[in-house]
Amino acid sequence: MTDSKSISENVPTTGGRLSSVGRKRARYWGIAGLLIFAAAILFLDFDRLRNETFDLYQRLSPRQVERLPARLIEIDEASLRQFGPWPWPRTLLAQLAQSTFDAGAEALAFDMIFPEPDRHAPAAFLQRHPGLTEPVAEEVSRLVDPDQAFAAVIGRAPIVLSRAGIPGDGGGADDPAALPLEAVFTGARPGTFLSFPGAISNTPALDDVAAGHAAVNGPPDADGVIRRLPLVVDIAGNLTPSLSLELLRVAHRAGEIEMITQDGVLKSLQLAGISIPVDPDGFLRLHFSPPLAARTISALSVLDGSLPAGALRNTVTIVSPAALGLEDVVATPVASESYGADIHAQAMETILSGHWLIRPEWSKGAELSLALVLACLAIVLTPFGSPAASASALVLGCTGIAAASFAVFASGGYLLDPLVPIIGGAFGSLGTLAGQLVETDKARAYLRSALIEERVQSAKLAGELAAARDIQLGMLPDNAALEALPAAVELRAYLEPAKAVGGDLYDAFMLDDRWLYFVVGDVTGKGVPAALFMALAKALSKSVIMRFGGSLEEAVMAANLEISRENAGDLFVTALVGLLDVESGEVRMCNAGHDNPLILRSGGDIEEVDMDGGPPLCVLDDFPYPQETCRLQPGDTLLVLTDGVTEAKNPAGDLFGHARVLDRLSPIPADGQAVIDRLVTAVHGFEAGGEPTDDLTVLTIKYRG
Repeated sequence: MTDSKSISENVPTTGGRLSSVGRKRARYWGIAGLLIFAAAILFLDFDRLRNETFDLYQRLSPRQVERLPARLIEIDEASLRQFGPWPWPRTLLAQLAQSTFDAGAEALAFDMIFPEPDRHAPAAFLQRHPGLTEPVAEEVSRLVDPDQAFAAVIGRAPIVLSRAGIPGDGGGADDPAALPLEAVFTGARPGTFLSFPGAISNTPALDDVAAGHAAVNGPPDADGVIRRLPLVVDIAGNLTPSLSLELLRVAHRAGEIEMITQDGVLKSLQLAGISIPVDPDGFLRLHFSPPLAARTISALSVLDGSLPAGALRNTVTIVSPAALGLEDVVATPVASESYGADIHAQAMETILSGHWLIRPEWSKGAELSLALVLACLAIVLTPFGSPAASASALVLGCTGIAAASFAVFASGGYLLDPLVPIIGGAFGSLGTLAGQLVETDKARAYLRSALIEERVQSAKLAGELAAARDIQLGMLPDNAALEALPAAVELRAYLEPAKAVGGDLYDAFMLDDRWLYFVVGDVTGKGVPAALFMALAKALSKSVIMRFGGSLEEAVMAANLEISRENAGDLFVTALVGLLDVESGEVRMCNAGHDNPLILRSGGDIEEVDMDGGPPLCVLDDFPYPQETCRLQPGDTLLVLTDGVTEAKNPAGDLFGHARVLDRLSPIPADGQAVIDRLVTAVHGFEAGGEPTDDLTVLTIKYRG
């Protein structure tokens, strides 16, 4: 039929592997999986999955803190209980700042904004209490202005004040021209910084004397987690450093911050000999440590003098509110609750230790390329293995990619996303694996159908072979024919094909009242070809012997010619052909390559009839087979075998052999049937259930006289 397929195209090979056609079909599924992955890249939020993966890396391998170059002075509940509610008088903040420098701090920043004059100032107090007497009001007006006291400390110390950018239209922001800046940015300026149209800053009395000014606000990621911190912010067109960067600049007494760009893209910032890699928008990727108690100091311990002398030496400090209701709570990859000031402290630790995180600009392209390569490899190679092997390879491959990604994170701080390559390879592999399973299932269904068909055909063939066996055995003389022989002889025979049909033959009948014709033959090979040639040889030999009568030599030569003429398969036949004179016991025989017969004498001796003979029939067309004679005495038995007896094998490969034949015939059985039974039983026992090596035939003629 035109739509039929060969077995190799439909069934799996050894081990459940697919054929070439099955592999091709399975790869179509893998290509479909790759297309689905391409669509997923366009429409799914891989950034969120990527962030969660990198967050997991940070939790598994947080940054190890060896030293604390930045400390947090927290205005906590204990400080508020001691010195009153917030906001504190700025004279107290001035005292806090001075005590911090007395403890050895290199620089200090306030993570808070002072946009209005101190409400504790004398003028503000008189305004709130207009009914005071003139002497009292005069005394109050002579009190120290807290803003002036605070400004005095700020003006003589390296202190950084904060300002907050205002998004939107900048409504309510201070005049940009009134926002002083001390940091000088050099280098080509990219246009990718976080920008605000305006900012809320401090009162001019404080701003004008500060050593530095810094932006303190930066947006978290879309899920509310702080992973990056802007080091530079554009406020109303002016570049403003973040609190962490400005505090380091002031501490190092540096004036410039250099922007390093390449092809207009920001690569890093240079400060006091430190190169800080940043994203093109000026954000620093932080490798977080968990919030550390050792990083924080209560403002109470600074103000009451309990802080040990020199406790803040070689550090920079940030003053920030941390009491309930005042704290700036944020989330990080390693902590669900942290403080904004802690983020800036960790940023300074990251910069000074060099343990920042880097997301290379080539990473996305490399990840997509790797995903494509892995998917293509999976599509090409998966169909060559079994489904179990393919699934194992997929699991091992995904595990290896994830392990490699985590290794480069832990060792060098590189953020290389394993999900895109894993998902890409998995889509290609799973698609191909699904196709492989479908094709394997189809192949198994085909095999089941083919097996059923094969069983049906085998059953038909078995029935035909059984019928052929019956026909073949039916061609041999039956028991009734053997019993009808003259009383002077008792002839018994047994034939057992090695397969359903075989190539052994025997025949016996009376040519006339005196001469008994008998023949035992063995066609080369086994099975159907030998059986067909056996039928041909038996029929032709019987026809020839009936034509030539008692001339045995002429009959055998004629049979040789007749059988050879019909021998298209180049087979040959060993045969022992004989005539027995039932009156005298004389035996005339021609041997065509057959085993010599045995005579079992009535006295108990066993004699082998040594014959010259000739080659098997169909070997030489004109060979003159000699007639050879022997004589049976009353009670003697002539025994003729085929090599299915002598060449039978046991499981070890040993031959039954001529010696075992003689051994099993001693003592000589009483009649021919007993001889046959003993030999057949011995051969079967010797084979020990193994497959017969050849057809087995035994013929006995007992001469009674």
